[in-house]
Amino acid sequence: EHTIEFAPGWDQDTSYNSQEGIPDQVQWSRRRSRDNQDFILLNTDIGLVRDMSGELDTSTGVATCAFKLDSANIPRCSHAAATMDWMTEYRLNESKFLE
Repeated sequence: EHTIEFAPGWDQDTSYNSQEGIPDQVQWSRRRSRDNQDFILLNTDIGLVRDMSGELDTSTGVATCAFKLDSANIPRCSHAAATMDWMTEYRLNESKFLE
């Protein structure tokens, strides 16, 4: 679980859709500091490294836990024990990920 503390931070936000029939979507985002590149993930992606069981509002998709501990004192989501080792292995090994 020590690798959790060294992971980049991800923040939850909402993408508001103005088109009729397309619902707003909750997503997780972060900006990489070295080049200001933005990344987004969905709950299904974050769920590979964080256990959000019982932490999701099923009507909105908003998680009641944070990716990392932050100044807002929102509790951190537990690590996803079933998949964390795989995600740690694949995180920095693109060729392993593509196997």
